Amino acid sequence: MQPIAAYDTGKDAEGKPNGGRMPWPPELVAIYAHQFFQGMRMISAYQDIAGTAIVSMTDTVRTRILQLTLELKEEAASAPAADRGLASGKIDQSVINHIYGGNVVIAANAENFAQIGSITVEEGRHDQLRKALEQLGLDKKAIGSLKKEMDADAAEAGGKPTLGQRTKNWLSDTASYVSKEGLKVGIDVAKRTATKWILQHYGFNVG
Repeated sequence: MQPIAAYDTGKDAEGKPNGGRMPWPPELVAIYAHQFFQGMRMISAYQDIAGTAIVSMTDTVRTRILQLTLELKEEAASAPAADRGLASGKIDQSVINHIYGGNVVIAANAENFAQIGSITVEEGRHDQLRKALEQLGLDKKAIGSLKKEMDADAAEAGGKPTLGQRTKNWLSDTASYVSKEGLKVGIDVAKRTATKWILQHYGFNVG
């Protein structure tokens, strides 16, 4: 809850960044109180934090906030003059991309997000693919277009599901499908995520 400047611990006499300490919570101390030294009881413990870790953390925070500010400034400058400000959805997307990392987050807003890194699609399970793409924010028209191309590729391959040229073309033109208002992550993140799920649907082992 403190400003990032509060974590600037300065440097020691040798010019190296000072570190810090993270105290163990009392309940964790109680669990291990008798397990470190025989015949003695531990009453407190802490974890040392390297000074370089604090420097890295503060630099990351400042960089992400700067990137977020610059993107919002650019978006505001290009917004129609009639608009008083940016849509909340656009601001949420920027926060997700720059603050939460973008590549692992789906969110309707920055206060209510869920991790998507664990979502996978089993081979041949189009129902799972459809639900995953819906959660990503693609509309029914976009998902229906993909299904049409996948079916056409399968028909050309004698009825066997295959990653054919039509589906590849859909993937290469994903931006035209994922740049919808309902999209819940940045376009680049959505493209990579949708591609991963489609490849999993065809049996490719991608994480």
